[in-house]
Amino acid sequence: MKSITLLFAIVGSLLSCSIDNDMDSEKPGSESGQKTNEWKLVKMAGSFKGSETAGSEMSWQETITLNQNGTFVKTRVQNNLKQTATGTYQYVTHSDGEYLELNHDVQSDLVASCTSATKELLKVNNEGDLTGTWQMCDGPGLFYKNVNQ
Repeated sequence: MKSITLLFAIVGSLLSCSIDNDMDSEKPGSESGQKTNEWKLVKMAGSFKGSETAGSEMSWQETITLNQNGTFVKTRVQNNLKQTATGTYQYVTHSDGEYLELNHDVQSDLVASCTSATKELLKVNNEGDLTGTWQMCDGPGLFYKNVNQ
């Protein structure tokens, strides 16, 4: 009996994470027929209270453009220097909610991740905005709004 219970627990935990490759109008901030979906960094937060910055006060300006074909372009402007990263994206569902997963083509400074040199996760919050997960490992908190809404 314990073996069956353990088997169900393992299968249940494996099924709690699923990949959703559907990138159409059901995703946050997208509209039917829309060719691109652009997200703009609107706020950054440090690890201590009162360290939030927004707009031109932030250390850098950044956009993430999601193309309908499953590719993305991430652009960062910092100190008048423009950097660009590309790759593929998908929406994934974990036990604690939905995430936008960016799979960068190459390792770069633009990958805001705790666990991977090329994969970045951004949580889709209740309002449909994106929040970076980099803050969990002492990176800055990154907050994005959809500019197409």
